[in-house]
Amino acid sequence: MGAVELLALIGFPLAVGLLGRWIAVELGVWHDPICNYLIRRAAKRLPGEHQASSEAEWLAIIRDIRSPTSQLAHAIHLYLLAGRAREAFEEAAHKTSRRQRFSSNAVLSLIAFLSAEYIRLLGLTNRILRWPQDNFYQPFHDNEGVIVALWHGQHFLVPWIVPGGKLNILVATNRDGEIVARGSRFFGLNCIRCPARPGGRELSAVLAFNSMRRRLQAGESVLMTADVPKVARVASLGIVTLAKHAQRPIVPVAMATSRRVEFDNWDRSCIGLPFGRMAIVRGDPVFVAPDADHAALEAARLRVEELLNSATERAYALVDRNPDVEAIAG
Repeated sequence: MGAVELLALIGFPLAVGLLGRWIAVELGVWHDPICNYLIRRAAKRLPGEHQASSEAEWLAIIRDIRSPTSQLAHAIHLYLLAGRAREAFEEAAHKTSRRQRFSSNAVLSLIAFLSAEYIRLLGLTNRILRWPQDNFYQPFHDNEGVIVALWHGQHFLVPWIVPGGKLNILVATNRDGEIVARGSRFFGLNCIRCPARPGGRELSAVLAFNSMRRRLQAGESVLMTADVPKVARVASLGIVTLAKHAQRPIVPVAMATSRRVEFDNWDRSCIGLPFGRMAIVRGDPVFVAPDADHAALEAARLRVEELLNSATERAYALVDRNPDVEAIAG
């Protein structure tokens, strides 16, 4: 091997290494203004009413990330997602259909009011059984904010979990979610809105996650359904990931009424009827370590799923007066 070949063999990797180090230094100096610029441009791609709030949320997300490279990668990702979200907003804005006319403010407000009053009627005319009877509220008192988990289809009775208590509920921004949000105000509940449009789903999930984490760390409680959308009774990794980053426990809760109308849909929804019994069952809190890896998160997910299924079984047994489960419930 000649001197030139040897010099090239040694010098090329050295030059690449020095170039990489220079780029890393420059990135460390310039990543803040670059990220801020990308976030501003991303926010401007959204409709006007969403720009200011989205920019503030995204900047908070970026600042929570320690690595400059990861900050830049997330900023680019949000910029690309904002373009997809804008397309979804524009597509929705141009749709004119009977369903949208049905979703007028007056009609939505009326449906929300009637729904809230019906839920209030259920609580007033049903005998409420909380289990465990002696310490049902203990996790709420022992922790500065908890994640209340329940299955889809049981959300109609949410206001009676902790009457008068401050809960933040994760709600979509579609028509059904708007009814839930408006109805929740009659019970003093707050809502965290999560757009359900396909183009903005991934982006909205990031925003909703960050909003829930901040509220939990501020000492407030959050309520969310634990199962994967369109897949009933299978807990998702999202709720245990939130517990990991917020360092707040998950409290599984199930609800049922003795007189009910059951629907044959994916989430097994039930509409409670007055003049019967209502059971609200709480499972043991589930804690997730801050350094939990994928295996630990999966174990926590399965534990949440198991506790929710057990609580649901017990709730229905209590209202249907199954003596075996009533004996277990004590």
